[in-house]
Amino acid sequence: MPDIHIKFFLNDRLMDTRIPFNTTALEFIRNRAGLTGTKLGCGEGDCGTCTIALGKPVNGDIRYKAVNSCLIPVAKLHHKHVVTIEGISEGNQLHPIQTAILEEHATQCGFCTPGITMSLFAYLAGNKNPDDKGVRLALEGNLCRCTGYLPIKKASERSVEYFASRSFAFPSYFKDVQARLNQLIKENQPVDENKHYFIPKTEKELLDYLDKNPDSVKIAGGTDLMVIRNLRDTVYPKMADISEIDELQYVRFDNETLYIGANATLSDVLENDEIGKRFRVLTEALELMASKQIRNIATVSGNIANASPIADTATVLLASEAKIHLASARNRRTIPLNDFYISYKKTELKPEEIIEKIEIPIPEGYLFSFEKSSKRKAVDISTVNSAVAVLVKNNILEDIRIAYGGIAPVPIRIKEAERFLKGKALKEDVILKAASTAMENVKPITDMRGSEEYRKLLVKNHLIKHFHKLFPEII
Repeated sequence: MPDIHIKFFLNDRLMDTRIPFNTTALEFIRNRAGLTGTKLGCGEGDCGTCTIALGKPVNGDIRYKAVNSCLIPVAKLHHKHVVTIEGISEGNQLHPIQTAILEEHATQCGFCTPGITMSLFAYLAGNKNPDDKGVRLALEGNLCRCTGYLPIKKASERSVEYFASRSFAFPSYFKDVQARLNQLIKENQPVDENKHYFIPKTEKELLDYLDKNPDSVKIAGGTDLMVIRNLRDTVYPKMADISEIDELQYVRFDNETLYIGANATLSDVLENDEIGKRFRVLTEALELMASKQIRNIATVSGNIANASPIADTATVLLASEAKIHLASARNRRTIPLNDFYISYKKTELKPEEIIEKIEIPIPEGYLFSFEKSSKRKAVDISTVNSAVAVLVKNNILEDIRIAYGGIAPVPIRIKEAERFLKGKALKEDVILKAASTAMENVKPITDMRGSEEYRKLLVKNHLIKHFHKLFPEII
């Protein structure tokens, strides 16, 4: 496996090293740097024990976000500031968050504590108006094996109260980090001159590279690719990392159309106030999807390209009749999302192409709804998810789109139920008949998340619930 040459700051130390590019950030932190406070738990981004704060210069400041170091290729640390549990205290003086955790008895076996502490650190460092709801969201991706949640909650509330009235407490060495990082960036040193792990800065560089290296695996957040790597010891011979292409990181509206760039993370979308007002259904889906650590690096385009039959964004986008803009060095094309999926884990995306952006029409008058059934309310994979878009005029269903995930090899629209409903009066018996029609026209599989019969029942109940939520006076 070829080595890469990376330079970054690990707490207050400059790391200048060569290392195989298939290495994870966690492996480097523990095995190369010897900082064992960051733990290895599940290797899938579910437990949060490996959480670190990753800092990147943005608009004259450094923004820190919590990420799962087990899912970060070490190359992504290049020109960044990595903060681990060892880097937040000053000598023998604990950080105020650590003090709160200690004095509120919020640590038992201690295995989960570093990850919890770093999730709190990243949240409080990046929020001038922290609150308890924000803390709960920040800690969704951190499990405590000793069920010490009440003292963790108390320690979190104490930390919020502490920093609500004063500036966040950064260790003293932080004041020099930005200038030191800027100096590294000025050097403009590539991670890999042989381009086995290529990090382009522009879309053109990326497309030119893929044109010559169509066998390269494309990675943005990598939250699925790295799970496969960790669980199966998979080696990716070549990777093209799109995460540093700023021109692809955007979320914008153009009249009644929403555009999401290839590099927009789930957090970018979830925290966009305009989406929360104009297309709330997408926000609702993302609130139930993954954890803060995952959302901070995973992208909407990656969730679509992964072609999972239970991708939570896919049903919302299908119901919205979204279009996918594909780009290569030689061509650009746009296709409906409904035509993008071919079969299980297979799409229309060619090796030399990327998803450049997602186009989502949001016409006036349509009502949207999203539902998800899973074992846990959040931070869990769906058994079945669904979304609907409804246009009603004069109590007549003029248009209806019904999308489901988890009931076929790919996310699908249930056209039989759509045809049944279109043009009919909005009445309870009509909705109940449509729900039965939807159930009768699907053939889901039985697996560890649910039986065929259970999934069919969820299809029926989801559709009823959508209409109950949108039109409570009817059903």
